[in-house]
Amino acid sequence: LCLPLAGFIEINESCPNVHHGGGHGGDATAELRKRLEAIVAERDAAARGGGRRVPLLVKLGDLGEAEGTVRFLSRLGIDGVVALNTQKDYASFELPPADRALLDSYT
Repeated sequence: LCLPLAGFIEINESCPNVHHGGGHGGDATAELRKRLEAIVAERDAAARGGGRRVPLLVKLGDLGEAEGTVRFLSRLGIDGVVALNTQKDYASFELPPADRALLDSYT
């Protein structure tokens, strides 16, 4: 388990990385809840066992109703949201050359 070393953990629940497409409604939300509860339980058990509590972030491709989504994740023990990975036009960002090179290598 990487918890002792991680500054945070990002759980990628954005489409197309998961078949349910982001966890909106019905069975998809129940599946998402089950996965996140299991991850939170592992994180919390590690912290109770003498480790530190590592923040968990969830990456979503669509927030849906933002306030409700944040409330849902917060109640599960999630610490933050990485929102919306759908940006495709990076040319409009004014970045220093080193940052631009880093962005280009990951996009």
